[in-house]
Amino acid sequence: MRVNKKHILILTIIAIFPAILFTTCFTGYSGSTGTLVLTVGGTGNVRMAVGEKEPASLEHEAIISGPGGTTSYEFVGSSIEIPLPQGSYNITIRAVGATPDEYNTIPGKSNKEENPTFSAEMLRAYGWADEVKVIAGEYSTPTIKMETATEVSNYPQLKRAIDVAGEKPEIILIKSDIEISDDGIEAYCIPINGDKEITILTEEKVSIIRKGTKPFVLIVVYGGAKLTLGRNGMLGELIIDGNYTEARIIEVYSAKVVLNDSVIVQNTKDLAVHIDGFPEPKGTFTMNGGIITNNNKDGGGVQVDPNGIFNMYNGEISGNIVKTEGGGVKVNSGVFNMHGGFIKDNIAIINDGNPADGAIGGGVFVGGSGEFNMDGGTISGNKADVKGDSIYTAKGGGVYIDYGSKFSKTGGTIYGIDNKVLQNTAVEGEGDAVYAMGNAGGGISNKIKNKTVGTKDDLSTDSTEGWD
Repeated sequence: MRVNKKHILILTIIAIFPAILFTTCFTGYSGSTGTLVLTVGGTGNVRMAVGEKEPASLEHEAIISGPGGTTSYEFVGSSIEIPLPQGSYNITIRAVGATPDEYNTIPGKSNKEENPTFSAEMLRAYGWADEVKVIAGEYSTPTIKMETATEVSNYPQLKRAIDVAGEKPEIILIKSDIEISDDGIEAYCIPINGDKEITILTEEKVSIIRKGTKPFVLIVVYGGAKLTLGRNGMLGELIIDGNYTEARIIEVYSAKVVLNDSVIVQNTKDLAVHIDGFPEPKGTFTMNGGIITNNNKDGGGVQVDPNGIFNMYNGEISGNIVKTEGGGVKVNSGVFNMHGGFIKDNIAIINDGNPADGAIGGGVFVGGSGEFNMDGGTISGNKADVKGDSIYTAKGGGVYIDYGSKFSKTGGTIYGIDNKVLQNTAVEGEGDAVYAMGNAGGGISNKIKNKTVGTKDDLSTDSTEGWD
């Protein structure tokens, strides 16, 4: 077993004096230390040259983050024991392996300058475990399942890694900033389709950024595929940047996309995430973490169309500024389930002109036959704002529910003071927190102004409770 120099003393004691190990684990450090026993587990989807003997012969690196910071441990073999202070740890394990020939070139490209080769260490085994508990005086024994991991540093490598991915889950590690642009003829993107299941991670701070003159969707996931961006406890930060182009950043069509911690989706003159699809399978976007910010078309953060579902458990949709409706989220006959997270500081605004509906739904707009079900999370600091010489009003600083739409609130908080309706004309704005139209809940009387709607307030559109 080989480790970094700073760990040689500890591991020498472990190897030679088991009795001392017992004493150290159970009585050392004032009784605050336990032992982490990491085991490299099954490698069912790792395309390595050594096959089933991988865990016993590969060099592994374990990166452990928790109380006291982040430390790297190197070892050869399938396990390592590490004494650690009591606490919760995030663990990442990497192993270097051979690169199959299929990764070495890009078909159809004979010119070496146009045919960037993949590095010899690009394909690795990779695995992780989050929030592993180490308890003083005890052994913690997680088994880390290793999967295929492909390191990429430019667009051709990323595209190729996705193209050769099979039906089993595949991990792609972004090593440096990746620019995706058009060549004057064709606008490129990241397409993921079929039965592919891709997870994109990074251990650095990197960007996938749209370049060029043509507007094009940056990431397209369709046809039953699944894309996961980031993970809880990810070591790096992934920024997906639209570079202020008039095109969406992520398109989800009859597929699944999951957004996790340490991922930022930002900067487009269009909306950031669009969800739709066939009646079956529907498009599904799940937000477990991350940030969607600074996007500038109706439904600035997320737009949910008729065959789309948006499930929000955590994360933040903030700082989006749009014209007319749905600064944070626009539900256009789809379904939005808010279980947690924050929709804050978004703006639906009109500067002069007379759009038929005014500025509506600074935080959330629900229209058509859409459904908004809220049982957790917070909606705050959003604005519906009409400026200049307009005859129309601003409605629903926090939430706007249109005719025929459905709204059910059994948890979470919608702030009435922080969500604002602003009006720079003689016509007063309505519904700072929530505004519901007609048969969405009873007409103009169904509005809430300057009142916080708390976690226990039932605000379903068929309820008479909670409304002004």
